[in-house]
Amino acid sequence: MNENNPRQKAEQLLRDGKLKNLLATDENLPKIIHELHVHQIELEMQNDELRQTQLHLKQVQQKYSDLYQFAPIGYFTFDKNGCILEVNLAGAELLMHERSQLVGRPLMIYLTPESLPMFYAHTAKTSQTYEPQTCELTIRHISKKTQIYVQVKSVLALDDNGEFAHIRSAMIDITKRKQFEDDLKQVNLRLSQAYDETLEGWARALELRDAETKGHSQRVTDIMVKFARVMRIEEQQITYIRWGALLHDIGKMGVPDNILLKHGALTEEEWKIMRQHPVYAYQMLSPIAYLRPALDIPYYHHEKWDGSGYPFGLRADQIPLVARMFAVVDAWDALTNDRPYRVAWSRSETMAYLREQSEHSFDPKIVEIFLQIIWAL
Repeated sequence: MNENNPRQKAEQLLRDGKLKNLLATDENLPKIIHELHVHQIELEMQNDELRQTQLHLKQVQQKYSDLYQFAPIGYFTFDKNGCILEVNLAGAELLMHERSQLVGRPLMIYLTPESLPMFYAHTAKTSQTYEPQTCELTIRHISKKTQIYVQVKSVLALDDNGEFAHIRSAMIDITKRKQFEDDLKQVNLRLSQAYDETLEGWARALELRDAETKGHSQRVTDIMVKFARVMRIEEQQITYIRWGALLHDIGKMGVPDNILLKHGALTEEEWKIMRQHPVYAYQMLSPIAYLRPALDIPYYHHEKWDGSGYPFGLRADQIPLVARMFAVVDAWDALTNDRPYRVAWSRSETMAYLREQSEHSFDPKIVEIFLQIIWAL
C-alpha cells in the first residue's frame, strides 16, 4: 500500500478496523475525510447516471413494446411444435381471438386442413436453418364461417447456449392480393378463350376458302398439343403451340385463288408464290404482339431436316423444335385423311412413309417418338 495515498490508506484502515485510533492521531485525517466526501459525491453522481440510464432504458423498452404491440403486422413467437408463446394485437386480430386465449395454443387449430402440412414443413425448416423462411397459409374464422389468406415469414431464435429458443414470425393478411390474383387469372382465362375463338375463326375462314383442308387445322392442333405434353414442353409454351398450329397455313390467305384452288400441277412460277405463304404468315402475324411467340410453326413448318425445305432452307437443329414436331403431325394428318384427289392412307402406310422420310424431310428422333405414342393420342 502507498502510505502517501489517502484513499488507499482510508480503505485499508476501514478493512483493518483501526480507523478509531487514527481519527485521534493521524495527521492525514482532514485529507482522508475530504477523500471520503469526494468518494461519496462520486458514488452519488454514478447512481444518478445509473438512474438516468435505467430510465432511458425503460423508455426505450416501452417504445419498442408499443411498436411491437400496436404494429399493423401480426407478430408471433412459437415453440418447436407451433404453439403460440407470444402474440401482439394485430396477430390476435388476424386469428379473431383475444391474446389471452391464444397463448399456449397451437396455431394449427386455426388453419384450414390444406394449410396444415405447409405449416408443419415451414416450422421444421425454420428450426433447421438461420435463413428466414416464408409460406402462405389459410386461416379459418369458424365463428364467421370465413377464411383469410396470410403470408408468414419466420426466423429461428437461439438461446445463450446457441440452442433452439423459439421461432419468431411476422404475419400479414394477403387476402385482397389473393383475390386480385384469382380475378386476374379469370380475366386471363377469358382473354385466352377469346384469343382461341378468334384464331379458330381465322382457321375456319381459311378452310372455307380451301375446302380440301376442312377440319385439318383443328385436328393437327389437337394432336400437336397432346404431342407437346408428351415432350414435356411447358404449359405456357403449349398455349403458343396451340395458336401456331391453328394458324399454320394462315399465310395461304395471301396466295391468289387461281394458284391456291388450282386443279392440277402448279407451274414453277406458281410454286414460287405458294412457297411464300410462310412469309405471308409472318407478315400477317408478327405485328400482333401476343402472337409473336406462336410464329415458329407458321414460319418454319415447311423447312426440312436435310435443308431442302422453304422458305429459308434451314436444316437439322436450325429448325425450331416445335416446327420439326409439327411437320410430322401435319404430314400424318394430311396422309391419314381423305382429300378430293385421293383416299386416306392407312396408318401402317403413313408410318412407313414417315420412317422413309426420316433424315430427309423429318427429324428422325421426332419421328420415332411420334410413332411410339401416336396410338395414345
